[in-house]
Amino acid sequence: MTEGLFTQHDKPMCVRIWLEVGHACEPRRSALGRALALDWRLWVRGVSGADISAFVHKVVFYLHPASAFVYPKRVLQEPPYEIQESGSLSTDIPIHVYLKYSNKPKKIRLRYSLVIESNARSSSESQCVYYDVENPPEQLWRALMRGGGEAVARVAARRSDRLLVLDRRPAHKHKFAEPPHCRHASRKPKTYEDACPKCGDSQADLKMQLRTVAMTEDEINRVSQLYLAFSSYEKSVDAITLPPLSDPIYRVPELPMSLREALKSAEAELLSL
Repeated sequence: MTEGLFTQHDKPMCVRIWLEVGHACEPRRSALGRALALDWRLWVRGVSGADISAFVHKVVFYLHPASAFVYPKRVLQEPPYEIQESGSLSTDIPIHVYLKYSNKPKKIRLRYSLVIESNARSSSESQCVYYDVENPPEQLWRALMRGGGEAVARVAARRSDRLLVLDRRPAHKHKFAEPPHCRHASRKPKTYEDACPKCGDSQADLKMQLRTVAMTEDEINRVSQLYLAFSSYEKSVDAITLPPLSDPIYRVPELPMSLREALKSAEAELLSL
């Protein structure tokens, strides 16, 4: 592409740029090989190694829910445009890519669906999307071309701030895991606290029930072990009687005013996207 081509066009033109958006997950394991947490990273970069910093002013990631992260808004002004976090929560993450050299603030609005299917297995995925910058000023045009852009014929008029959704959702739906049916009582228990003590040591029904939801075998074994340990402890001679769930000890401590105001501001900003 020569520089003179820009001035040879009598009609408005478009420059198409390609972006790669993706994530990778890696379980953090103990010395014995047990998965302790899931570390993940999310990135925006050029396709085939293209240097998008030529035309990208900054990339802003909005993590949701805001209360689950210390810094829910991440602003990156230099490459690599990548954030790193820990957790196992699937969520939609708005991403704003701001362009340089535009007459008025121009941004590419993305929404990436971060789907985590397993806490104990490494995984990665990326998707490539294109965005047409219509009739860019010459300085922006040059930067777009340096970053791997290509001139294309202008198509039907479309909003320059349109939202590009990168969606990858699992086909199955999660549902609430109810307590297993009791063999010794006529009524069905509503919570695990109501489960019959005679069948508390049996894990077959519990595992069968857990398999009806989208849980891996590793997750099923962990929940079963915790349930068995808790049931065994309650029946032991030295067991301490735990207070009921209505006790104030289980209440979540109230956040300081400064943090509450910061969360309100972050949530209001997220809703306005």
